[in-house]
Amino acid sequence: MKSLQSILRPENDRFFYFNNDKIVLKPLTSRIFITFRSHIEVSSLAATLNSIVSNRSILDLQKTLSGINDDLKVKHIFVHLNNVEDITEKDGLFNQENREIASVSEVFEDREGKNLLALTNQLYLKIKDNHDIAEINDLLRKNGVVKMEFILDGLYHLTLNDWNEIDALDLSNYLSELEIVEYSNPDFFRSILLNYIPSDPLYPNQWYIPQINANWAWGSYTGSSANIGIMDIGIDISHPDLAGQFYATYDPTGRPLGADTHGTLCAGTAAAAGNSIGGIGVAFGAKLCQLRIGYNPTTNPDNPTFYSLDSWVVNGFSFARANGVNVVSCSFGLGSPTGAVESSINSYITSTTGPGSVYGGVVVAATGNSAAESIDYPASSELVFAIGASDHSKERAAFSNYGDKLLCIAPGVDITTTSPGGFYTSSFSGTSASTPIIAAVVAMIVESNYTLTRNDIHSMFVLGCDFIESIHGTPTGYGPRNKFVGYGIINLKNVF
Repeated sequence: MKSLQSILRPENDRFFYFNNDKIVLKPLTSRIFITFRSHIEVSSLAATLNSIVSNRSILDLQKTLSGINDDLKVKHIFVHLNNVEDITEKDGLFNQENREIASVSEVFEDREGKNLLALTNQLYLKIKDNHDIAEINDLLRKNGVVKMEFILDGLYHLTLNDWNEIDALDLSNYLSELEIVEYSNPDFFRSILLNYIPSDPLYPNQWYIPQINANWAWGSYTGSSANIGIMDIGIDISHPDLAGQFYATYDPTGRPLGADTHGTLCAGTAAAAGNSIGGIGVAFGAKLCQLRIGYNPTTNPDNPTFYSLDSWVVNGFSFARANGVNVVSCSFGLGSPTGAVESSINSYITSTTGPGSVYGGVVVAATGNSAAESIDYPASSELVFAIGASDHSKERAAFSNYGDKLLCIAPGVDITTTSPGGFYTSSFSGTSASTPIIAAVVAMIVESNYTLTRNDIHSMFVLGCDFIESIHGTPTGYGPRNKFVGYGIINLKNVF
């Protein structure tokens, strides 16, 4: 049994490995993270939490329970603490006495301080080529591994005993240093930032369609078979502009839609049907695949933070690969990368298997909305298309992150799209809005020629953008390009 003091005040730095570098984690002393063995009713959370900590006065139940959706059952929860400076060794956590708890973890901030990470009792292990996990089976069992699930290409998902003596972070670091191991990292539970600016429902005014000449491209676009994966929180798949567009759904959360709105905004931006109802998506004929990797834990539909597990992301890309998704749209900042997430992205992009994806897939991702020279992950990943936002004047939107990794910009202010409950909004803004527009463009390109590879499509963007010089300085690099707008704003007349 760990005491609160040992969880909140570790003796040594806490870190994990990514690309052989140590990524140091910053512990937060005002919170802990609890994973229950099964889902807990929200109505009984207060009593359950009170039974966990021997000194109840250090629990801040008001902050912990504030805004939680009463319709949800909770398996993972960030718990706020009071008076942490007074915590002593005797303020313990019950384990055997409380059989509802699977694990307790400290809470960390990532390097940029925007995302929270916490440990579950699961981790990933990637074995090097020409080696076999059987070589370390005994070692794994001795360290509390009770389940090993093969994912792909030497990657395994491991589960530890509840209340295991060594946690997922320490074990993954130990494994990473073994000769036969390519990498190992925890299956982190994360808070993830949605890269959008909240809005209110209005009816459509799609100014951006003619700006990028999407309506011109529609003259030769039928959109009968290209697929777009919306990797996000939940989507209202019953929306009249979306209901007929979905052909597959991945949802590991087991939760109702709740206050999730962001996924519906992104889905409609990319592929709302051309059916005389509401607005229309840029690739209105494309099919959609819901890749739900998280949920809004609150009752506030404008909450910019959602919760996710790395395994949901990893399995989401595996689902996209297996179900022939041509392009995956990621309108979020995931925070710190890990080997398992990076491998799943690259495996999807370079895949040569799966119906409709013989030449691999494309991932487009939002750069972020901090007005900073910083590209959020996964947009910063080498093979991912990093997408920034433009405004009504074709300039880089003031909030849009930028940097040398930026591919291009696309409209990201006052976008008209679907919102849950059969409604619409004309105020969807952020790099979150730009990203599904580019995903839609990729789907249209794929529709025109299924023999194109990811690199072919990348080259079409290099040549298909209009570089905007007015306030962004001299172009740099290959062709007209700089860190503020990449190769410029997409123009479909240059593509088709």
